[in-house]
Amino acid sequence: MNDMPRRSQNSSLLNMREILEMTTFSRQQVYRLMREGAFPESRDIGCRRAVWHATDLLAWMLEKVEARHDGQFIGLSLDDRFVTFKSVTKLTGLSFQSIGRMEEHGAFPQRIRVSSERIVWLEREVLAWIGKRHRRRNDGSAGWGPVAASL
Repeated sequence: MNDMPRRSQNSSLLNMREILEMTTFSRQQVYRLMREGAFPESRDIGCRRAVWHATDLLAWMLEKVEARHDGQFIGLSLDDRFVTFKSVTKLTGLSFQSIGRMEEHGAFPQRIRVSSERIVWLEREVLAWIGKRHRRRNDGSAGWGPVAASL
């Protein structure tokens, strides 16, 4: 949520803290999903240290984003991350029902299902939606309006 990049685009390995930040999962969820074959495998680089290849995580994230079939996605970088409903409500002040209605009308970024029990949004899309709402409010435009296809 800050403007500083979290990682260099040249970084090729991600540690657990970075995985948790980008995915919203807990450590236990990451390992459970790995056991189920539903998350990229880690690589051991020491007796108590594991890392993930950034390309593996970005490919997994892209697969989840593309699964929503809304045709509004361009690409991912290491600065992208998923945010939970709790974070989205803090950012927007909207309820789950309001978000659902707006999603149905194409007026809010579509949710992303990352596991059987977790839905998330791409932080970049939510922040772009907030920025667009602020610009509309300042310009005097009314209504929800559809989310712009290009971010």
